[in-house]
Amino acid sequence: MTGWGVATVLLKSALDVMRQRGARTVEGYPVKRPEGLARISNASAYTGTVPLFEKQGFAWVAKRPQGKQRMRKALTAPRKRIR
Repeated sequence: MTGWGVATVLLKSALDVMRQRGARTVEGYPVKRPEGLARISNASAYTGTVPLFEKQGFAWVAKRPQGKQRMRKALTAPRKRIR
């Protein structure tokens, strides 16, 4: 079961919660697909994939040839609702 967007919804929701609780910076450790492989197994990608994190605005902190990567995102303060 891939391609349903579940990981995207979960990551967005986690970022919203962290932003609301005052987090300023978030790090993630997504998996980079090894060269030559069309895809990686779901079991290997449980921390997410690089494209998932890139689409949410994460930037590279440290690049490795494959495996777990280090990415970071600065969070802005939550918007205050106008009543």
